Amino acid sequence: MLLFAPCYLAADFVLWGPVRVAFWDVLVVRPVERTWGFHADWQQVAGSYPDLVIVTVALGGPFDAAGIKTGSVVLRPRCAWYLLRGGFYGDLADAKHETVVRIVPDQLPASREKLVVVKR
Repeated sequence: MLLFAPCYLAADFVLWGPVRVAFWDVLVVRPVERTWGFHADWQQVAGSYPDLVIVTVALGGPFDAAGIKTGSVVLRPRCAWYLLRGGFYGDLADAKHETVVRIVPDQLPASREKLVVVKR
């Protein structure tokens, strides 16, 4: 039984299983949200897939200074390569001083999307 543990962990890593998601949350998501001053959650807004929605914005934080409000939907490419690089949180983790965030303010249709420069 112990011999299957490496196989399980390898499959978990490749398929974004619960172990990888837990490590990702602790090592990437929480530090990024703390650094950039926001918290986001996956919510069903439109379509069949959940969207990443900004739930809270820290007063005086980088997202607040850029004018990003709670309820904004983060737009991102839905391609495998972008997700393998870490997606939205990977972009923010790699950004040193500023980044561009594609959002739809107040969960409006995607035709109302805008680009916002966020600086730390």
